[in-house]
Amino acid sequence: MIIFNQTVKMKFKNIIMIMAATALVAPLSVSAKAKKQPAIYGQVTADGKPLAGVQVSDGVSIVKTDANGNYAIQTSDKTDGTVYITTPSGYMALSNDGFQPGFWRLLNAPVGTPEVHNFNLTQQNQDVYSVMYLPDLHLTNEDEKRDLHAFETLAYPVMQSLYDKYSQDGPVYCFNLGDISHDLFWYDYGFSLDKVIGYLKGKAWPFMTYSVSGNHDNDASVTGENTDNRAAWLYRKTLGPAQYSVNIGNDHWIFLDNIEYINVPGKGKKAKGVNGDRSYNHTFTPAQLAWLEKDLANVEPGQQVRVVCHAPLIMEIKKNGLVFKKEDMDKFDKLFANFDYVPIYSGHAHSLFINKHKDYPRFMQHVGPAASGNMWTTSRYDQTLSTDGTEAGVFVGKFVKNQPEDRQLYTYAQGKSAMRTYDLNSVGDYYRNDSIVRKELGFFPKRTDFSDDKYKNGILINYWLYKPGEKVEFIENGVPLDVEYASEVEDPLWNIIYYAPLTAKLNQYKSSYNQRTSAHLFMAKAKTADSPIEIRVTDANGKLVRTQVMHRPKKFDRTAN
Repeated sequence: MIIFNQTVKMKFKNIIMIMAATALVAPLSVSAKAKKQPAIYGQVTADGKPLAGVQVSDGVSIVKTDANGNYAIQTSDKTDGTVYITTPSGYMALSNDGFQPGFWRLLNAPVGTPEVHNFNLTQQNQDVYSVMYLPDLHLTNEDEKRDLHAFETLAYPVMQSLYDKYSQDGPVYCFNLGDISHDLFWYDYGFSLDKVIGYLKGKAWPFMTYSVSGNHDNDASVTGENTDNRAAWLYRKTLGPAQYSVNIGNDHWIFLDNIEYINVPGKGKKAKGVNGDRSYNHTFTPAQLAWLEKDLANVEPGQQVRVVCHAPLIMEIKKNGLVFKKEDMDKFDKLFANFDYVPIYSGHAHSLFINKHKDYPRFMQHVGPAASGNMWTTSRYDQTLSTDGTEAGVFVGKFVKNQPEDRQLYTYAQGKSAMRTYDLNSVGDYYRNDSIVRKELGFFPKRTDFSDDKYKNGILINYWLYKPGEKVEFIENGVPLDVEYASEVEDPLWNIIYYAPLTAKLNQYKSSYNQRTSAHLFMAKAKTADSPIEIRVTDANGKLVRTQVMHRPKKFDRTAN
């Protein structure tokens, strides 16, 4: 029997049922006269009754339950290490640990030895449901960053309040988009992936959580042959399979691990228990693509397909807009030939952008800001920022059948914040007079120097909710200014909070601290130094999306917002 923390909300308790009280219909029996038992078999029930037509997979084969809820995978090499179901719409698999739905089981018998695994579901109204996307939480328990303190004081209260808000309308899930842990610190600080999950459980984590693996969720002590599979041993044991799907409401969600862990031995950063360089490739394995093809063949007509993976497939600028190799992207795209629109939800980049690629128009890539900002390194200033200057926070998507996703960003510092505005006269004064910035610019002459006269009377905004097709306008005294997409400069707050102090501390040049540009900076030159500036954003159809007035002069320092 599983006992749960009493502070968890009552709605959540109604879903998490005591497993011993669940009445099971007898699982598939195998006659003693049978020549061979199935490799993996069992039964799927819902509220004590057999459930037919449920997909069950070992990561290679996909079978369906019969009229009695029974399934049988006849042969399996058990390479994936798990067996799991695709939960039907209107149901949720009962949790075994209070953290995640119990849609998977760890395979524990040698190849050739049959094993039985049953799955228990309960009905759930999913006419309206919500998802909190959680990329790159990076909890480490590391001394200097004090990331657990930052999480508990800055992030967790926001997440809890979002659960309280959205659970009034229907179920609320968390999608862990990977790097919830950090491989470099597993052994140094005794905070491996399973310890991170145990820590969150101890916080009375209210969300039922579905996960994908990130590059930092692998065991860096593992090197040698078949590293990618072997280094994922703790992930499989703790959070389940490398690829799976779940139906929620009218949506078919596909979760895919797109990190191939390499970990070349003897190279990279040295830390306790780390035996390699923790390197990786962005790709899907042939086995994953073969499984994906079978899974997509079972999508019901009218369902919206959505993909979740750690690393984005499409980037804003780099590599012709692709993270994956083009040949890999072509293979992936071909599998979705029957679907016109497929959103992809990712993290990994520690920046926020929404983008499409002209060669793959069916995909809309959503990349959320890291929940940790830059791995909690800027939180000591109460400014938790991602590397593009975006305020750290989480997206929440609300789903109602036959309606577009209502997607909102909630930042820790500002709530539903869309942009940060800069008066470059004030930024220039700071850059001109701050000794740390002047020292940094001596080491980094190519970094944006906002003290340059060319930025006089300049207006800069970091509009992190920018979407393709939107138009950004600056209006001064009723007159539109010439706005440019500022792809050659960087967010000044990010620089003075992160890079400038690091440069001063190291007192030397470090190439990895070079300028970080952003996908959503916009700049214009005003006619005056003190007139207010109206910022207007319209969508591709000319509809006003948001408007904001920036009053000048506007102060700039580490507390800027």
